[in-house]
Amino acid sequence: MSVFGNLDNIRQARKALVADGFYILDGQYALSSCREIQEFIESYPIDSECETFYGGTEMRIWHAERKHDAIAAFHDQCNVFLSCLLQRDVEAFTTLAICNRTLGDGNGDAGRSRWHLDSVMRQLKIFLFLNGTTERSGPLELLSGTHRRLFKIQHLCVGALMTPQQILQGRTRRYQRLDDDWVSTIEARHPSRPLLCGPGTAVVVDTSAIHRARPCIEGTRYALTAYFR
Repeated sequence: MSVFGNLDNIRQARKALVADGFYILDGQYALSSCREIQEFIESYPIDSECETFYGGTEMRIWHAERKHDAIAAFHDQCNVFLSCLLQRDVEAFTTLAICNRTLGDGNGDAGRSRWHLDSVMRQLKIFLFLNGTTERSGPLELLSGTHRRLFKIQHLCVGALMTPQQILQGRTRRYQRLDDDWVSTIEARHPSRPLLCGPGTAVVVDTSAIHRARPCIEGTRYALTAYFR
């Protein structure tokens, strides 16, 4: 597996997260390890910790770090990496194993209502892409600059990211997804950045940026996601 938590990566990640909202660590994991985890995902039985979305084309296995040694190792490495990056002890509350399959002809609506942000406050996740992502295989994509404080203040003031009622209640998250039509109105100023990468690539992302998994229209995408609160 990988040792991506070296000092150079941590320094570069700090700068990139402020500037871009993400940092890509290319080719961190061996293809053999990535294939092993893919096989685990494919063979996993549907149970109470396995969810499906978007007409069954996305499967998420919760707490996958408890179910596979290689995923447990990734989970631990993410904890060390982010603890060093943030200079305080943090631990992911779960690592999801995710499979996104091609949308069929009958799943047109499943391509919509995917844009969202996890929190209006800074929140970090670490993704590991187990196979390569392309424009057509459902890459993770972010709207440029939407992780920045000025963008959030501007759009909070008009209730676009949270309603006034949610703000008064002291909430920091927007649990419902963002409207596709509204997102399209801001894309000219905040263009999409699809994160295209090879297999075994880890990506640290500030998921307070507006983001989504683009609908998969070709192939299958496998990934792990370490969630930090």
